[in-house]
Amino acid sequence: MTTNPFWNNLKINWEPLEYGIYRGFNSHHDLVIFHIPDHGRRIIETWSDAVIETVNHWPKDKAFSAIYDFSSASPYAMMTPVIRQCGHKMGTAHPNNWGRYALVIPASIVVKFAQRFINKEMKRLQPHLEGQVFFDDHASACTWVLEAKDCPAPTPSR
Repeated sequence: MTTNPFWNNLKINWEPLEYGIYRGFNSHHDLVIFHIPDHGRRIIETWSDAVIETVNHWPKDKAFSAIYDFSSASPYAMMTPVIRQCGHKMGTAHPNNWGRYALVIPASIVVKFAQRFINKEMKRLQPHLEGQVFFDDHASACTWVLEAKDCPAPTPSR
């Protein structure tokens, strides 16, 4: 797979999905990275289904640590209705999921929309899962996500 050289340095074990999407795990299997090449409906739906499947198999005692790499997609991907629909679907599939995820996207004017969507809608759906947007900065995204991997699960509210 041709992707950002940063991922190659981490020795990510990539598996191809459909429509040019790749899912990769680091050697400790405590970080999952999705490389999403574009923002077409089938691509986004396939990606969101793969995220839900990954969370289904994620150890319940481990923080979910994910990076969604849209850096090679159009910056307008964050403005499509399908991304909002699939984001909602992912959020409602696992409302008690906890950990961190990072969105790596090209820097542009539309990133404000992505930040607002993560900070408001996704936080409402998954209050224990933090999201952050990074602008073509894979290293910072990876560092930020992995900082939380050893955090304990939140205690259920009564």
